[in-house]
Amino acid sequence: MKKTLVLAITASVMWISSAEVRAVNYYVNATGGDDNHNGQSDVTAWRTISKVNNYSFQAGDDVYLKCGGTWTEEYLRVDWAGTSGNRVVIGAYYMDEGSEIIGVSGNKPVIDGGTHSTSTLPEQPSGGTYYGLVHVGYRDYITVQNISAKDSRGCGVYFGYSDYGIAENCDVDWIRSSGITFIKSACGQAIGCTAHNVGIGHKYFGDSNWGYAIGGIAYANSSSNLIVKNCLVYECWCEGIGLYGTVDNCVVENNLIYDAQKYGIYLDAAQGNIIRYNLVYGSTNPLFHRVGNFVGAGLGVTDELNVPARSENNEFYGNLVANCIKGMGIGANNHTFKDSAVYNNTFVDNGTGISVYVYPTGSFSNSFVRNNIIWQPNVGVLHDVTKATPGLTWSHNNWSSDPESSYVSGSSDVICAPNLSKTTGWQSLTGGSLNGSDFALQPTSSAIDAGTNLGSPYNHGLNKNSTWPNNVLTFDQNDYGTGWEIGAYVFTGTDVDVNNDGRVNIEDFAG
Repeated sequence: MKKTLVLAITASVMWISSAEVRAVNYYVNATGGDDNHNGQSDVTAWRTISKVNNYSFQAGDDVYLKCGGTWTEEYLRVDWAGTSGNRVVIGAYYMDEGSEIIGVSGNKPVIDGGTHSTSTLPEQPSGGTYYGLVHVGYRDYITVQNISAKDSRGCGVYFGYSDYGIAENCDVDWIRSSGITFIKSACGQAIGCTAHNVGIGHKYFGDSNWGYAIGGIAYANSSSNLIVKNCLVYECWCEGIGLYGTVDNCVVENNLIYDAQKYGIYLDAAQGNIIRYNLVYGSTNPLFHRVGNFVGAGLGVTDELNVPARSENNEFYGNLVANCIKGMGIGANNHTFKDSAVYNNTFVDNGTGISVYVYPTGSFSNSFVRNNIIWQPNVGVLHDVTKATPGLTWSHNNWSSDPESSYVSGSSDVICAPNLSKTTGWQSLTGGSLNGSDFALQPTSSAIDAGTNLGSPYNHGLNKNSTWPNNVLTFDQNDYGTGWEIGAYVFTGTDVDVNNDGRVNIEDFAG
């Protein structure tokens, strides 16, 4: 009897212990909350983020901010962790017929670091230059979703030394340093986020005392296996999306980037990364111009002089770039740039179509530039390649005119205008005015069936029905025509100018 009783008591204690550590939802209401409540419903919601920061959460507990609310001059610090089966969520909620609904209705909840000013120097946050309005440090399995972070003296949303972090459907605006940032973190994701006015320190205050704004969305310093997908980054004074300093095995896809003053997408000392199906361009807005009337380069990969030289095994394919100072820049900085591919991209009306820089002891090995359209309909330079680059093989590219250089000329090149859907106005773009379908091949394009078969996974090219950043579609090159296309788009053979506007574009498929 005693033994049975002990077992029963032990089982009861274990059940109580399990119940006590179950994950709990906590709610924060900026106008109707009270920090003296328990925070476990809208009726008993907390009021301030300070209450969140000073509460002792259990693993897997979630915190939801009420839609329509604003929390000013508060930083939300996530100092508890989730697990692979029970992630921590920092998110939004709204009310429907008396029930708390996780998600967004109306305006996202806003965490506001304080009024921004271009005439006074914002105070640095106590946590340092890169401290985020939502700040995750040394904690794994955290999701930050449906949050708007604005007017930050540091970063917007920050993950540092934190694996499996996710930023989803978050907005960052007027950010002094970097927007959504991962530092020394693995397996993170930025999905469906928007970054605007990031890097205001570059524009208004300089960087010497503040650190560097490394990107609207950025991965840095020994981060790996990250994804940035379906994001909108625009009107920033830094890179749109940046992978810096031993950042490896990441995928950057389906993003829309315009008016990024430095680069649209930039890789520095990075290996094994895939950059595909992104739309990058500049507009006539002079505020974001870097050189003359152009924003920075669309795509770039190199090793800056102050980091280890290690750019290898990176792939750029299916990207669209227009009206940037360079379509793409490639640099071999005192090491062998190797095992990399630039395939089936479309570069249109950039200051320079494509540039290659080889520093004193730099070289190339087993790298290729193939099936790309480089079209300069206005005054511009096809390429900036000033010496031979053995180990970097060029072929099957569609140049709008003869590049007149053996350095870039390759077998089976096509020399003529590629006949895209949009024929003029590439340097008169306004923000948000360019559609991906503007790059689509017309039925008479010389790029159709003129490429070389590169095998999987490069056989997937863009579908003209795509819209960026949320609905990017692909066709299989092998299913259409007698060969591969040059450029990012696949020509299906069914293109018809249904609405008779003089071009085949997404409007022809609306009905």
